Amino acid sequence: MSGRNRPSLPTFLFALLLLAGASVLAAQDWKGRGRARGSVKDADGKPIAGATVSLRYNGAEGAGPSITTDKKGQWAYIGLITGDFGAVVTADGFVGVEASLRIDEYAAEAARPLDVRLRKAEQAPQNAEGDRLAQVLEAGNRKLQEKDYAGARASYQEVAAAVTDEKQKLSLEAAIAGTWLDEGKAPEARAAFEALLAKTEDPATRAGYLQRIARTFYLEKNIDASVATLEKALALQPNDVATLRLIIDILVASGREQQAEPYMAKLPAGEKVDPDALLNLGITAYNAGDMETAYQKFETVIRDHPDNADAWYYLGLAQLGRNKTAEAKAALEKFLQLAPKHKHAEEAKQFLSYLQQS
Repeated sequence: MSGRNRPSLPTFLFALLLLAGASVLAAQDWKGRGRARGSVKDADGKPIAGATVSLRYNGAEGAGPSITTDKKGQWAYIGLITGDFGAVVTADGFVGVEASLRIDEYAAEAARPLDVRLRKAEQAPQNAEGDRLAQVLEAGNRKLQEKDYAGARASYQEVAAAVTDEKQKLSLEAAIAGTWLDEGKAPEARAAFEALLAKTEDPATRAGYLQRIARTFYLEKNIDASVATLEKALALQPNDVATLRLIIDILVASGREQQAEPYMAKLPAGEKVDPDALLNLGITAYNAGDMETAYQKFETVIRDHPDNADAWYYLGLAQLGRNKTAEAKAALEKFLQLAPKHKHAEEAKQFLSYLQQS
Protein backbone atom coordinates (compact mmCIF):
# COMPACT_ATOMS: atom_id res chain seq x y z
CA MET A 1 0.00 0.00 0.00
CA SER A 2 1.47 3.37 -0.97
CA GLY A 3 1.99 6.11 1.58
CA ARG A 4 -0.55 8.29 -0.27
CA ASN A 5 -3.39 5.78 0.24
CA ARG A 6 -2.60 4.60 3.75
CA PRO A 7 -5.23 5.43 6.39
CA SER A 8 -4.73 8.32 8.76
CA LEU A 9 -6.25 9.08 12.11
CA PRO A 10 -7.95 12.50 12.39
CA THR A 11 -5.47 14.69 14.27
CA PHE A 12 -7.87 16.14 16.82
CA LEU A 13 -9.45 12.75 17.53
CA PHE A 14 -6.05 11.12 17.86
CA ALA A 15 -4.92 13.73 20.37
CA LEU A 16 -8.17 13.60 22.35
CA LEU A 17 -8.21 9.82 22.64
CA LEU A 18 -4.53 9.51 23.49
CA LEU A 19 -4.98 12.14 26.18
CA ALA A 20 -7.59 9.94 27.83
CA GLY A 21 -4.78 7.80 29.20
CA ALA A 22 -2.26 10.60 29.64
CA SER A 23 -2.19 10.71 33.43
CA VAL A 24 -1.34 7.02 33.51
CA LEU A 25 1.22 7.26 30.73
CA ALA A 26 3.28 9.85 32.53
CA ALA A 27 2.22 11.20 35.88
CA GLN A 28 3.84 14.60 35.67
CA ASP A 29 2.89 17.43 37.97
CA TRP A 30 1.33 20.10 35.75
CA LYS A 31 0.13 22.34 38.57
CA GLY A 32 1.73 25.72 39.11
CA ARG A 33 0.72 29.36 39.10
CA GLY A 34 0.63 30.12 35.38
CA ARG A 35 -2.45 31.46 33.57
CA ALA A 36 -4.06 30.58 30.25
CA ARG A 37 -7.12 31.94 28.49
CA GLY A 38 -8.80 32.02 25.11
CA SER A 39 -12.02 31.76 23.14
CA VAL A 40 -13.84 29.30 20.91
CA LYS A 41 -15.99 30.52 18.00
CA ASP A 42 -17.61 29.03 14.91
CA ALA A 43 -16.54 29.75 11.33
CA ASP A 44 -18.68 32.90 11.31
CA GLY A 45 -17.11 34.26 14.47
CA LYS A 46 -20.04 33.46 16.77
CA PRO A 47 -19.07 32.26 20.27
CA ILE A 48 -19.54 28.58 21.11
CA ALA A 49 -20.71 28.04 24.67
CA GLY A 50 -20.00 24.70 26.36
CA ALA A 51 -16.95 23.85 24.22
CA THR A 52 -14.26 21.79 25.98
CA VAL A 53 -10.63 22.89 26.05
CA SER A 54 -8.37 20.03 27.24
CA LEU A 55 -4.90 21.24 28.23
CA ARG A 56 -2.10 18.73 28.62
CA TYR A 57 1.42 19.40 29.87
CA ASN A 58 3.97 18.22 27.28
CA GLY A 59 1.17 17.38 24.87
CA ALA A 60 -0.12 13.82 24.75
CA GLU A 61 2.36 12.63 27.33
CA GLY A 62 1.42 14.85 30.23
CA ALA A 63 -1.62 15.76 32.23
CA GLY A 64 -3.75 18.80 32.83
CA PRO A 65 -7.19 20.31 33.24
CA SER A 66 -10.23 20.46 30.99
CA ILE A 67 -12.13 23.74 30.88
CA THR A 68 -15.59 24.57 29.50
CA THR A 69 -16.28 27.83 27.68
CA ASP A 70 -18.86 30.27 29.04
CA LYS A 71 -21.79 31.80 27.14
CA LYS A 72 -19.38 34.18 25.42
CA GLY A 73 -17.24 31.28 24.23
CA GLN A 74 -14.44 32.31 26.55
CA TRP A 75 -12.37 30.25 28.97
CA ALA A 76 -9.58 30.84 31.47
CA TYR A 77 -7.51 28.78 33.88
CA ILE A 78 -5.07 29.65 36.67
CA GLY A 79 -2.68 27.04 38.05
CA LEU A 80 -0.37 25.74 35.31
CA ILE A 81 3.32 24.95 35.50
CA THR A 82 5.88 26.57 33.20
CA GLY A 83 6.22 24.63 29.95
CA ASP A 84 4.57 23.59 26.69
CA PHE A 85 0.94 22.55 26.75
CA GLY A 86 -1.04 20.83 24.03
CA ALA A 87 -4.70 21.81 23.68
CA VAL A 88 -7.57 19.87 22.16
CA VAL A 89 -10.72 21.92 21.56
CA THR A 90 -14.02 20.14 20.95
CA ALA A 91 -17.73 21.00 20.86
CA ASP A 92 -20.87 19.06 19.99
CA GLY A 93 -21.64 19.37 16.30
CA PHE A 94 -18.21 20.72 15.41
CA VAL A 95 -14.90 19.29 14.22
CA GLY A 96 -12.32 19.51 17.01
CA VAL A 97 -8.93 21.12 16.58
CA GLU A 98 -5.49 20.68 18.13
CA ALA A 99 -3.32 23.61 19.21
CA SER A 100 -0.47 24.43 21.57
CA LEU A 101 0.60 27.18 23.95
CA ARG A 102 3.56 28.09 26.10
CA ILE A 103 3.06 28.91 29.78
CA ASP A 104 5.44 30.97 31.91
CA GLU A 105 4.08 30.91 35.45
CA TYR A 106 6.40 33.72 36.55
CA ALA A 107 5.51 36.14 33.74
CA ALA A 108 3.73 39.35 34.68
CA GLU A 109 1.06 38.75 32.03
CA ALA A 110 -0.95 35.67 31.12
CA ALA A 111 0.03 33.73 28.00
CA ARG A 112 -1.21 34.99 24.64
CA PRO A 113 -4.92 34.06 24.31
CA LEU A 114 -5.61 30.80 22.50
CA ASP A 115 -8.44 31.78 20.15
CA VAL A 116 -9.73 29.04 17.84
CA ARG A 117 -12.54 28.59 15.35
CA LEU A 118 -14.38 25.33 14.75
CA ARG A 119 -16.23 24.24 11.62
CA LYS A 120 -19.47 22.30 11.50
CA ALA A 121 -19.10 18.51 11.69
CA GLU A 122 -21.02 17.89 8.45
CA GLN A 123 -18.23 19.65 6.59
CA ALA A 124 -15.68 17.07 7.71
CA PRO A 125 -14.50 14.48 5.18
CA GLN A 126 -15.28 10.80 5.79
CA ASN A 127 -12.43 8.60 7.01
CA ALA A 128 -13.73 5.13 7.78
CA GLU A 129 -10.32 3.60 8.50
CA GLY A 130 -9.41 6.57 10.68
CA ASP A 131 -12.57 5.99 12.69
CA ARG A 132 -11.65 2.31 13.13
CA LEU A 133 -8.19 3.24 14.35
CA ALA A 134 -9.74 5.73 16.74
CA GLN A 135 -11.79 2.90 18.22
CA VAL A 136 -8.65 0.77 18.60
CA LEU A 137 -6.89 3.67 20.28
CA GLU A 138 -9.84 4.24 22.62
CA ALA A 139 -9.79 0.54 23.52
CA GLY A 140 -6.08 0.85 24.28
CA ASN A 141 -6.69 3.77 26.63
CA ARG A 142 -9.42 1.81 28.37
CA LYS A 143 -7.12 -1.18 28.82
CA LEU A 144 -4.43 1.10 30.19
CA GLN A 145 -6.82 2.47 32.80
CA GLU A 146 -7.67 -1.13 33.70
CA LYS A 147 -3.92 -1.86 34.06
CA ASP A 148 -4.02 -4.31 31.16
CA TYR A 149 -0.63 -3.10 29.97
CA ALA A 150 -0.07 -5.82 27.39
CA GLY A 151 -3.51 -5.19 25.89
CA ALA A 152 -2.97 -1.43 25.77
CA ARG A 153 0.43 -1.94 24.19
CA ALA A 154 -1.05 -4.17 21.48
CA SER A 155 -3.68 -1.55 20.64
CA TYR A 156 -1.14 1.25 20.41
CA GLN A 157 1.15 -0.90 18.28
CA GLU A 158 -1.69 -1.65 15.86
CA VAL A 159 -2.45 2.04 15.42
CA ALA A 160 1.23 2.97 15.17
CA ALA A 161 1.71 0.49 12.35
CA ALA A 162 -1.14 2.06 10.38
CA VAL A 163 -0.70 5.81 10.73
CA THR A 164 1.62 7.80 8.49
CA ASP A 165 1.81 11.07 10.41
CA GLU A 166 5.22 11.12 12.10
CA LYS A 167 4.04 13.14 15.09
CA GLN A 168 1.24 10.67 15.73
CA LYS A 169 3.60 7.75 15.34
CA LEU A 170 6.10 9.18 17.83
CA SER A 171 3.35 9.88 20.35
CA LEU A 172 2.15 6.30 20.04
CA GLU A 173 5.67 4.98 20.46
CA ALA A 174 5.95 7.08 23.63
CA ALA A 175 2.64 5.64 24.80
CA ILE A 176 3.95 2.13 24.16
CA ALA A 177 7.12 2.91 26.10
CA GLY A 178 4.93 4.27 28.90
CA THR A 179 3.08 0.97 29.21
CA TRP A 180 6.38 -0.76 30.02
CA LEU A 181 7.11 1.85 32.67
CA ASP A 182 3.63 1.61 34.18
CA GLU A 183 4.01 -2.17 34.25
CA GLY A 184 7.26 -1.86 36.19
CA LYS A 185 9.34 -3.40 33.38
CA ALA A 186 12.35 -1.12 33.76
CA PRO A 187 14.73 -2.58 31.11
CA GLU A 188 12.03 -2.65 28.42
CA ALA A 189 10.86 0.87 29.24
CA ARG A 190 14.41 2.23 29.25
CA ALA A 191 15.21 0.69 25.88
CA ALA A 192 12.02 2.12 24.39
CA PHE A 193 12.62 5.65 25.68
CA GLU A 194 16.29 5.56 24.68
CA ALA A 195 15.18 4.67 21.15
CA LEU A 196 12.84 7.67 21.19
CA LEU A 197 15.68 9.95 22.28
CA ALA A 198 17.43 9.25 19.01
CA LYS A 199 14.39 10.42 17.04
CA THR A 200 14.09 14.00 18.28
CA GLU A 201 16.28 17.02 18.88
CA ASP A 202 13.59 19.04 20.68
CA PRO A 203 14.98 19.89 24.16
CA ALA A 204 11.62 19.70 25.97
CA THR A 205 10.74 16.35 24.41
CA ARG A 206 14.18 14.91 25.12
CA ALA A 207 13.97 16.12 28.73
CA GLY A 208 10.63 14.35 29.08
CA TYR A 209 12.09 11.09 27.80
CA LEU A 210 15.07 11.45 30.15
CA GLN A 211 12.69 11.87 33.08
CA ARG A 212 11.13 8.52 32.23
CA ILE A 213 14.50 6.86 31.80
CA ALA A 214 15.40 8.17 35.25
CA ARG A 215 12.27 6.51 36.62
CA THR A 216 13.40 3.17 35.20
CA PHE A 217 16.68 3.45 37.12
CA TYR A 218 14.75 4.34 40.26
CA LEU A 219 12.63 1.21 39.84
CA GLU A 220 15.90 -0.73 39.90
CA LYS A 221 17.00 1.20 43.01
CA ASN A 222 19.88 2.72 41.08
CA ILE A 223 19.63 6.18 42.62
CA ASP A 224 22.92 7.49 41.26
CA ALA A 225 22.01 6.63 37.66
CA SER A 226 18.54 8.08 38.14
CA VAL A 227 19.88 11.41 39.41
CA ALA A 228 22.59 11.53 36.73
CA THR A 229 19.92 11.06 34.05
CA LEU A 230 17.80 13.83 35.52
CA GLU A 231 20.87 16.07 35.48
CA LYS A 232 20.98 15.52 31.72
CA ALA A 233 17.34 16.58 31.54
CA LEU A 234 18.16 19.73 33.53
CA ALA A 235 20.99 20.53 31.14
CA LEU A 236 18.35 20.70 28.41
CA GLN A 237 15.71 22.48 30.52
CA PRO A 238 17.57 24.17 33.41
CA ASN A 239 14.47 25.67 35.03
CA ASP A 240 12.13 22.73 34.62
CA VAL A 241 10.29 22.45 37.93
CA ALA A 242 9.03 18.93 37.21
CA THR A 243 12.60 17.63 36.78
CA LEU A 244 13.82 19.40 39.92
CA ARG A 245 10.95 18.01 41.93
CA LEU A 246 11.60 14.51 40.60
CA ILE A 247 15.27 14.67 41.67
CA ILE A 248 14.22 15.96 45.09
CA ASP A 249 11.54 13.30 45.51
CA ILE A 250 13.90 10.48 44.53
CA LEU A 251 16.65 11.63 46.88
CA VAL A 252 14.31 12.29 49.79
CA ALA A 253 12.59 8.93 49.34
CA SER A 254 16.04 7.35 49.48
CA GLY A 255 16.93 9.11 52.74
CA ARG A 256 19.41 11.44 51.02
CA GLU A 257 17.89 14.78 52.00
CA GLN A 258 21.23 16.57 52.16
CA GLN A 259 21.97 15.66 48.55
CA ALA A 260 18.53 17.00 47.64
CA GLU A 261 19.18 20.38 49.24
CA PRO A 262 21.03 21.99 46.28
CA TYR A 263 18.11 21.07 44.02
CA MET A 264 15.64 22.51 46.50
CA ALA A 265 17.58 25.77 46.33
CA LYS A 266 17.06 25.86 42.55
CA LEU A 267 13.28 25.76 42.79
CA PRO A 268 11.66 29.08 41.83
CA ALA A 269 10.54 31.35 44.66
CA GLY A 270 7.20 30.25 46.01
CA GLU A 271 7.59 26.60 45.06
CA LYS A 272 6.86 24.47 48.09
CA VAL A 273 9.35 21.80 49.13
CA ASP A 274 8.46 18.48 50.73
CA PRO A 275 8.05 19.38 54.42
CA ASP A 276 9.47 16.05 55.60
CA ALA A 277 12.64 16.67 53.60
CA LEU A 278 13.13 20.08 55.16
CA LEU A 279 12.32 18.72 58.63
CA ASN A 280 14.96 16.05 58.28
CA LEU A 281 17.50 18.60 57.08
CA GLY A 282 16.64 20.81 60.04
CA ILE A 283 16.94 17.92 62.48
CA THR A 284 20.32 17.00 60.99
CA ALA A 285 21.52 20.57 61.47
CA TYR A 286 20.10 20.66 65.02
CA ASN A 287 21.91 17.43 65.96
CA ALA A 288 25.12 18.92 64.56
CA GLY A 289 24.68 21.99 66.74
CA ASP A 290 23.97 24.33 63.80
CA MET A 291 20.97 26.08 65.33
CA GLU A 292 20.78 28.85 62.74
CA THR A 293 20.41 26.44 59.83
CA ALA A 294 17.97 24.30 61.82
CA TYR A 295 15.90 27.38 62.63
CA GLN A 296 15.81 28.41 58.95
CA LYS A 297 14.63 24.97 57.81
CA PHE A 298 11.86 24.77 60.40
CA GLU A 299 10.77 28.33 59.63
CA THR A 300 10.50 27.44 55.93
CA VAL A 301 8.30 24.42 56.69
CA ILE A 302 6.00 26.55 58.84
CA ARG A 303 5.80 29.28 56.21
CA ASP A 304 4.51 26.80 53.62
CA HIS A 305 2.72 24.44 56.04
CA PRO A 306 1.58 26.46 59.06
CA ASP A 307 -0.34 23.53 60.57
CA ASN A 308 2.65 21.16 60.61
CA ALA A 309 2.91 20.33 64.30
CA ASP A 310 6.32 18.65 64.05
CA ALA A 311 7.81 21.81 62.57
CA TRP A 312 6.55 23.90 65.50
CA TYR A 313 8.00 21.43 68.00
CA TYR A 314 11.44 21.40 66.41
CA LEU A 315 11.32 25.15 65.89
CA GLY A 316 10.83 25.48 69.64
CA LEU A 317 13.92 23.35 70.26
CA ALA A 318 15.95 25.37 67.76
CA GLN A 319 14.84 28.62 69.38
CA LEU A 320 15.95 27.23 72.75
CA GLY A 321 19.31 26.47 71.19
CA ARG A 322 19.46 30.05 69.92
CA ASN A 323 18.62 31.36 73.41
CA LYS A 324 15.38 32.85 72.08
CA THR A 325 13.25 32.10 75.13
CA ALA A 326 10.09 33.97 74.19
CA GLU A 327 10.12 32.60 70.65
CA ALA A 328 10.72 29.04 71.94
CA LYS A 329 7.78 29.38 74.35
CA ALA A 330 5.47 30.62 71.56
CA ALA A 331 6.51 27.79 69.21
CA LEU A 332 5.98 25.06 71.81
CA GLU A 333 2.60 26.48 72.80
CA LYS A 334 1.57 26.46 69.14
CA PHE A 335 2.76 22.86 68.89
CA LEU A 336 0.59 21.76 71.81
CA GLN A 337 -2.36 23.67 70.41
CA LEU A 338 -2.05 21.78 67.11
CA ALA A 339 -1.21 18.34 68.53
CA PRO A 340 -2.08 17.99 72.25
CA LYS A 341 -1.70 14.18 72.06
CA HIS A 342 1.52 14.14 70.05
CA LYS A 343 4.28 11.76 71.15
CA HIS A 344 6.41 14.80 72.06
CA ALA A 345 3.61 16.60 73.90
CA GLU A 346 4.90 15.71 77.39
CA GLU A 347 8.42 16.83 76.51
CA ALA A 348 7.03 20.11 75.20
CA LYS A 349 5.14 20.62 78.46
CA GLN A 350 8.32 20.01 80.44
CA PHE A 351 10.21 22.57 78.33
CA LEU A 352 7.42 25.09 78.84
CA SER A 353 7.43 24.48 82.60
CA TYR A 354 11.17 25.12 82.64
CA LEU A 355 10.77 28.28 80.59
CA GLN A 356 8.06 29.64 82.88
CA GLN A 357 10.30 29.09 85.94
CA SER A 358 13.35 30.69 84.38
